[in-house]
Amino acid sequence: MYRFCVLMVCILLSGASALAGLTVHIPDQITFCGEIVPLDNPDVRDRLETQLLIFANQRVTFTLWFRRAQQFFPTIERVLEERKMPMDLKYVAVIESGLQTRARSSQNAVGPWQFLAPTGRERGLSVGDGIDERMHLEKATHAALDYFTHLRTEFGSWSLALAAYNAGQGRIREFIYRQGTSNYYEMILADETERYVFNAISAKLIMENPELYGFDPDILTPFHVHETTNIVVQLDNFVPVKMLAYCAGVNFRAFRQMNMWITGANLERGRHILAIPPDSETVFHERLRKYFDQLSGFTAFPSSRRVTVKSREGNMRVGPGMEYPVFRTLPHNHVLRVSGRTGVRDNGHYWYIFRQSNDGTGWIWGGELNE
Repeated sequence: MYRFCVLMVCILLSGASALAGLTVHIPDQITFCGEIVPLDNPDVRDRLETQLLIFANQRVTFTLWFRRAQQFFPTIERVLEERKMPMDLKYVAVIESGLQTRARSSQNAVGPWQFLAPTGRERGLSVGDGIDERMHLEKATHAALDYFTHLRTEFGSWSLALAAYNAGQGRIREFIYRQGTSNYYEMILADETERYVFNAISAKLIMENPELYGFDPDILTPFHVHETTNIVVQLDNFVPVKMLAYCAGVNFRAFRQMNMWITGANLERGRHILAIPPDSETVFHERLRKYFDQLSGFTAFPSSRRVTVKSREGNMRVGPGMEYPVFRTLPHNHVLRVSGRTGVRDNGHYWYIFRQSNDGTGWIWGGELNE
């Protein structure tokens, strides 16, 4: 017990010493989303100072936020400018997700703006079937700003709009009714919501002036950002993501980093906007056209019970040709069992074997059988 007490005292003293060495700068006047933060209220000043102390002591966290900002802020700022909305709203994405596309909360909120699946769908985002647009930075930003516009209209201030974004409209309405005020800074809210606006303000103050809070700007270099251009693609059938990566001239990981909203192994049929490396659009469309050309005229086996794979070289490389990504390798004399009018069902799709080449390659393709 004595050792435990000594240990706790040492930890507390160490923490106090660390906090004592921090520089917590509070400007004479602060605005957030164009609204003045009432620093003349001692309670407001104390709450802001508390969050600044906490944030300024999170050295690793803030360093990562700084380094990720270049991957996120240009897109968010462009959308904010297009919509003539306050630039400070970008700091909501910082405190929501730490600027991580694949961030997922304990409640399964996903993406830089942390939408739950039902809320994302309500805001026009596709969630499901190998796609999760909550992780599409531009589309999710538009959805978040639509929501903020609605909240700002209902509650009359950006501070309360942020509180409602965190806690929900119903709870904020209830707090307003119970407490007789619609001033965020005068309300008693749930702990997380009470800190929420101060978190955003603190993120703004530190990220706009890192040197004032003990951060060395020289080490806050941004992470690598893929240069991309957007193209429109109309798919008449689903396409494996690894094939799209090949068409774009990059590896699978790089393509997924450019298109984080693609979550499945295949991209479903339909119209899609894809991010690919600059100057690769012509090659992309040529390769994709060749891919689909090789699919035309194939023969499925609608009534077979089994198909035996045979090739001169032994194992068969399944794919359109040697230059394409490997879809899979099938052993010589491998028997594929089929049922009724379908081919082999794999990962939710019906697969058919067709067009076996002398070079030891072949094809598989999936989807509904066209009668």
